[in-house]
Parts: sequence; C-alpha cells; structure tokens
Amino acid sequence: MRIIQTGNPKLWLLVGAVAGIGMLNKWTMLFFCAGIFLGLAFTRNRRLFADKWLWLGLLIGVLIWLPNIAWNVQHHWPFFELMRNVRASGRDVHLGLLPFIADQALAMNILTAPLWIAAIWWYFFGHSADSGGGRGRYRVLGWTYLWLLIFFVLANGKSYYLWPAYPMLFAAGGRAVEGWARHSMRSLGPAYAAVLLVGGALFAPFGLPVLSPEGFCNIRKLYT
Repeated sequence: MRIIQTGNPKLWLLVGAVAGIGMLNKWTMLFFCAGIFLGLAFTRNRRLFADKWLWLGLLIGVLIWLPNIAWNVQHHWPFFELMRNVRASGRDVHLGLLPFIADQALAMNILTAPLWIAAIWWYFFGHSADSGGGRGRYRVLGWTYLWLLIFFVLANGKSYYLWPAYPMLFAAGGRAVEGWARHSMRSLGPAYAAVLLVGGALFAPFGLPVLSPEGFCNIRKLYT
C-alpha cells in the first residue's frame, strides 16, 4: 500500500527482505507473494513489473531464503517427504468452497465476517481518500486474498493456511464501515463496535489462554 501511495519503488527492497525472512519460517509465504504478483497483473499496477526495484526485491527475498533451500537439498528435501507423509496418513482436508469459507468465519469469530466481507468489496470498489477520487486503488490486495482462497480450496489446504491474510482484511473492513457510518449510517460504527466488543469477550476463552484449564472446561460446559 505504501508503494502505491508514495510511488517509491525502492520499498520493494523492504518487501523482498520481509518475504525472504517469512520464507525461512513458512513456505506458504510463496503463495502470498504469488497472490501479490497476480494482483499486480490484474490491475493497473502491472506497470510496476517494468521497474527494476521490484525484481531486485525479489532477488533479495530469494537470497535470504537460499540457506533454507540449500539445507533441503543437502538433506534430500525433507519438506516434500513431510508433505507425502501427511497425504499418506489421511490428514489432508478436503473441503469445498462454501465449507472452507464457513471454517474461516468460525475461526475469525463469525461476528467479524461482515467486516472482512466488506473489506473485499472495499479493495475492489471502495473509494480511498488518498486516491484522488479513484476507486479500487488497492485492488491488488483484493486479488491477493481471492487467489489465496481459491488456491487453498483447490489444493485441499487446511483452513488455517489462510488465517494470516485477515489482518489486511480487518483493516480495510474498518475503513469501509467507517466510511458508510460517516456518510449514511452514523450509528453503524458504534453499534458494530459494541457487537464486536461483547462478542469478542464472550468467545475470547476459545481463542486466547485467558482461563485456567479448569475454568475453560467449566465455561465450555456453559456454552454447550
């Protein structure tokens, strides 16, 4: 977003460094990067492909990731052996599009679903105050999310593979709700914030270690 806002292509060097560090932790960073590239290709931001800084950033990411690749080569690709073992043990998840989306809604707290659904709309069609009156200035991130969603469904990926994409949706969803509240439904923002606050407090024990094991068992009995 900062690259789009400022037009400073040298920020791709920072993107590459962050992506490279991310690859050392989790190879699924590859899919996020692929989503960004597809998003660039499908929007007017495709002009960035002609900029050397994007490719230098990509090179930096690969160089940082290289020790991990070298280790895998040296040890006969244990990563792919792990993937084969997962498939052989029947631990792969086979969900269609709608069940996969339902899993996302439950994992992110179903009360937040309107927020990230609004974010997808805002990324594609929303008006941004810093875009000079244009719409969908950050559409690249909308395409990134949709690519990740479709890819993980088709690849039988586990639903939690997509969870790291939601911070960027919550941010854009907040911007969308704030805009609607300011222009047409002034009570929408405070009302929805109250719903999220109360709902988040009610469901917090299921996602955060705020209770002792005994307390969690007791509250689970209360909910069920």
